[in-house]
Amino acid sequence: MNSLVASALPGRVRLRGPVLRQARALAQARSALQAQPGVIRVQTNARVGSLLLHYDAATLPQPQAEALLAAAVQAALQPAANDDAGAAARPSSPAPRQPRQNRRAAASATRAAHLSVPAAPPAPHPHHAPARNVINRWAKRGMLLTLGASLALAATGAKRGHAALGGVFVLLLGVHLAVHRHRLLK
Repeated sequence: MNSLVASALPGRVRLRGPVLRQARALAQARSALQAQPGVIRVQTNARVGSLLLHYDAATLPQPQAEALLAAAVQAALQPAANDDAGAAARPSSPAPRQPRQNRRAAASATRAAHLSVPAAPPAPHPHHAPARNVINRWAKRGMLLTLGASLALAATGAKRGHAALGGVFVLLLGVHLAVHRHRLLK
């Protein structure tokens, strides 16, 4: 299974290999993984043989996530291998030929069924920063500006201006700390 791991980071593991090109097995592995606690999203692509697991690194350690992933993929591949062996042993009658338009619609529906079904809302577009990142960016810029102006006013002896800008700095610091409260209170 380690030979299938293309990349592994805390919160994200990607498997890639030719054995993952079986659409039915990938769908079974995806549904099995999505039912597990700590799994955020599972994306599969049977065309290239890829499975991407996004998980919560705080609730699911990386070795445990990789073991869970390995078990789900192996369980999904076992029945697929048995089904393939049984299908090769018995002769199958050819399916009735469908009109061209129905074949295209069926192929389109099959491709849509094999696309990733996220367990959580999709991640935002990389060029659209979440609102809290934008707020934090402006808070940091404001802190820098008010700190410089406050120090300049303190150097000139303008105590009221220095105190007022110091208060604004503290408010902006509060915004910055509120945005990062989860990281600070671990």
